Amino acid sequence: MIKQFTFTLPDEPYVQTTANNNTVNCTYNGPKWLCFAVENGTNKVRNLELTAETEEGLMMEHQIEDGHYHIAVEAKDHPLIAAYFTHSYTHEEIEDISETLTDADGDTFTFEYHYDDNGVIGQVCYNDSVTWVPGTETFTGPIHREHANSREETMKQFVVQADSLEENLNSPDTDYTDEDDAALRAHVVWLRSIPTKYADIPHWKIPLPVELPTLQ
Repeated sequence: MIKQFTFTLPDEPYVQTTANNNTVNCTYNGPKWLCFAVENGTNKVRNLELTAETEEGLMMEHQIEDGHYHIAVEAKDHPLIAAYFTHSYTHEEIEDISETLTDADGDTFTFEYHYDDNGVIGQVCYNDSVTWVPGTETFTGPIHREHANSREETMKQFVVQADSLEENLNSPDTDYTDEDDAALRAHVVWLRSIPTKYADIPHWKIPLPVELPTLQ
């Protein structure tokens, strides 16, 4: 079956707010009926068990799984959920993000983010983030992704990188050219400057150097 629906993008990559109401026109083109396994107690939708063109084709009487109950839903009533689980959908082209930012030193740089040509729902939403609401026979989710690493974790990693690189440069076992040594030591300085230089910049937007000398 074919069903048009809209999907709301997050306000920007790796945030969960949708105040800007950035919607994308999508088209579901997949099975008419879907059977889901739902976890007892939490009502988390764990699996898409079976699809069919008729409700009878789901053979609900045979859907038995320990710790779960099963629901039959029609895709036309829940096209976003159907698209999320079956991946049987297309969407309009989404303009990529190109944002000019200024750090604490007054230096400008560009943050770029590419939206997939197909499958944007999976790109910006967590897997396994849909819940069934029995009282209203509706779903909540899927939930927009946050960045995989917290700012604190990322800052700690920059410190580790700086310490490791400095140790490498000072080792008697390495012998860099003056040019490579200078470039790598400048990188150490930059790594240590990150918490201040990018204090007001989301950590996933911090620009990483494209090229560095090969480490020994």
